[in-house]
Amino acid sequence: MQDVSAYCKLLAIGLPLLIEIKAVTFCGDSKASNLTIKNTPYHTEVCSFGEEICSTFAKMYPEVDRTYKLACEHEHSNCILIADTRLFVEGKWHTWIDYPKFHSLYKEWLESKKEFTAFDYMAETPPWAVYGAREKGFDPVETRVRKRGKQARINRAKRSEQKVEDGSTNDTRKEKI
Repeated sequence: MQDVSAYCKLLAIGLPLLIEIKAVTFCGDSKASNLTIKNTPYHTEVCSFGEEICSTFAKMYPEVDRTYKLACEHEHSNCILIADTRLFVEGKWHTWIDYPKFHSLYKEWLESKKEFTAFDYMAETPPWAVYGAREKGFDPVETRVRKRGKQARINRAKRSEQKVEDGSTNDTRKEKI
């Protein structure tokens, strides 16, 4: 995560609507690679890198009619999404795809060659996926499993207490956030 200006030069060439930055997720040692956990950036570092790209691009290319901001994050995947601010409509990000609308537009294009853009089928980003949301990109209807760390220890202790109180033996090791 170095040489931000080089990444900004690439952005200036393509001017994409969306840029996903995905850090490596360490999955253990491998004979095929000498990477270790020390090579894995924290999510906060990935976010800082994305913010730096947005601000540096604006400084390097003030004449370009394009502004980028961090729109989404998924902390568990160590991933962020930088978006063109034209996708920020009426105070909300629209980084998702309305698939029925997309398929309808595609079918129309096949029949008439009527062109369409991402703005024609964009959908509002769920609040939990927006950058800075409390959920940090984790869908609250999903079950999150924590195997290590302070929160996992707290959850194990709660389950143990619950077992004692209700005589339960069901230990699913899952929690809702």
